Amino acid sequence: MNNPLTLQEIFLSLWARGGIGSGFPIAFQFWFIRDLMVMIILTPIIYFICKRAKIYGVLLLCILWFFRWWVNIPGLSILALFFFTAGAYFSINKRNLIVDMDKIKRLSFALYPLLALVDLFTKQYAFNGFIHKVGIVVGIVFVFNFAAFLLKTGKVHVNKFFETFCAKNYR
Repeated sequence: MNNPLTLQEIFLSLWARGGIGSGFPIAFQFWFIRDLMVMIILTPIIYFICKRAKIYGVLLLCILWFFRWWVNIPGLSILALFFFTAGAYFSINKRNLIVDMDKIKRLSFALYPLLALVDLFTKQYAFNGFIHKVGIVVGIVFVFNFAAFLLKTGKVHVNKFFETFCAKNYR
């Protein structure tokens, strides 16, 4: 660090260490925060996708993420865009995530453990990336369904502080 840095080099180290195309800020674990800031800026476009294209827009983004059909621009990742839009879809269209996921509960309970094992044992193969991504999506459905199951059966309980806080502020 004996060489003085230009303002552009300082900005790029916070945005994408090593310049455009490297993908991660100097504190690489903050890529998520950087991408989230970009998603907030893109909310008008995301709102339009969720309102007009509905589930088809989310599915298109899923396909783009799944096959890695995207440009390499740090901060504008298809990973963030797909999952942020998928979450926004449920809220904007007033969908109940738990009710919708419950429709495929049995499938997620059967499929996710199998996918996790297949993912584990196929790491050395080129097609593993596809298995891994399917596992991520099915795993998210599995976790929602498993958490709902635990709450419904009384195995776990909602923290009273959070329940009270949410009741006051979000209803």
